[in-house]
Amino acid sequence: MNPLSIKGTEDMPEVIMDKENGIFKVSGNSFSDDPISTFKPIFDWVDEYIKAPNSETVLEIKMNYMNTASSKQITELLMRFKKAEAASNVLVKWHYDKMDDDMKFDGETLKAVVQMNFDLLEY
Repeated sequence: MNPLSIKGTEDMPEVIMDKENGIFKVSGNSFSDDPISTFKPIFDWVDEYIKAPNSETVLEIKMNYMNTASSKQITELLMRFKKAEAASNVLVKWHYDKMDDDMKFDGETLKAVVQMNFDLLEY
């Protein structure tokens, strides 16, 4: 399976999905005018990955800012990774700046919604 690498921009997150090396990361900002199109290649990659996931999957998310539409896409991303739980030990690591109450709250909310192994990590 080929890795997926999307360079982050001012309004799009950096994304690295690399099954062979066990790297699954989303970081930066996400407030694209069209988040559905932005996340489509990511969803396509994850849909393929969950057919034969690694025995352990650690998804690292470190967002600086995301708008409501992007938050919905992040929720969808987590729900897709959740489908791998039958064959993989899936863990989400939500990193947030200790001064950023909004990102902490978003992480707490997502943890409650997706019902997955989910660590909130302050930096």
